[in-house]
Amino acid sequence: MRVMMRIHIPVEKGNSAIADGHLPKVIQAFAEMAKPECMYFGTSNGERTMIAVFDMVSPTDSRASPSPSPPRSTQQKETTTSTT
Repeated sequence: MRVMMRIHIPVEKGNSAIADGHLPKVIQAFAEMAKPECMYFGTSNGERTMIAVFDMVSPTDSRASPSPSPPRSTQQKETTTSTT
């Protein structure tokens, strides 16, 4: 099943995560795991936004629940929206 996932990252937290190199690593790990057809980056509602379209093969597939968000220990408050 093809899904579109939209992720919003607050500007200050996103800037900090980019500056310390954490956000690019998280995005790269997501891309390697989910193998998205496409990824777009921009802004939405004043926040950094990533949109990814990928194929979710089945609920038991290891890619079924990709986690683009960093561990909660980073205290980022991102919002994820998936659309099928």
